Amino acid sequence: MTKFEKYTITRFDWERLVRRIVMPSNLRSTKLVALMLATYADADGSSIYPGADRLSDVCQLGRSTVQASLKWLREDAYLIHRHQHGVNKGGRKLADVYQLCKPSDWEDRFTLLAENGKDIDLAIPRPRRANPNPLGTRRFDVDSDRQAIRQRLDSR
Repeated sequence: MTKFEKYTITRFDWERLVRRIVMPSNLRSTKLVALMLATYADADGSSIYPGADRLSDVCQLGRSTVQASLKWLREDAYLIHRHQHGVNKGGRKLADVYQLCKPSDWEDRFTLLAENGKDIDLAIPRPRRANPNPLGTRRFDVDSDRQAIRQRLDSR
């Protein structure tokens, strides 16, 4: 494995970076957790300390999902750095303190969207619903519905 370095990054630049990264399919909610983490950061990308419980409430996800997302961001993607481990201080749980980071090899490390946020090659697998039209396969056409009503009224 090649050697890389982690650089600190501002909140705005980090949000733009995360928006472009295609997250793993087994961690689809990671992008939500990552962008929500940025809302707790200072402008320089430091002092992030919402706990997993708070993130799970705000993101409306399960605690284990949030923890898996944080673990991926920290250990696999190297997009956050844990400065301080939460410790039990006087019977009170404290949250970990994070810093937003960017690995030096981030363009090689991740599959990226174009800068405008579009998948140019349509190479990213997307989950599909069985029926994209929740009302059924019939599309509503006002003019044809009016004609059908007129024909029913005329036939009486």
